[in-house]
Amino acid sequence: MAEEIGDILKDTAKKIRDLVSNAATMTVETWYIEVGVDQVPVDNEGKANFRQNAHPVAMTEVRFDGDSVGILPVRKASGVLVADSELKALHDHNVKAATDYRAGILNAVVSIFKEAI
Repeated sequence: MAEEIGDILKDTAKKIRDLVSNAATMTVETWYIEVGVDQVPVDNEGKANFRQNAHPVAMTEVRFDGDSVGILPVRKASGVLVADSELKALHDHNVKAATDYRAGILNAVVSIFKEAI
């Protein structure tokens, strides 16, 4: 029994190590497909390949050390760079959802690990 618990703890520790390693960087990309213009191919299993004809809108990369990179396309209007506020809001929503999800997973893992110890 004690040996089984030890194996479970080792396996759990490895999974946590992998998760933390993977959590070091979070990348959120927002893409668009123009309805009626961009076709979405579907494979034999019925899975859609949205990215094949999709166009990137924005990208944000957040690193565990707090550094981040954000790329947001803009247009020049009357000599001034302007971001599309609706697309920016959509991307900001995607970043927040990904951040909240990542935080929830990490908090759950930490709680499980504390219980195990």
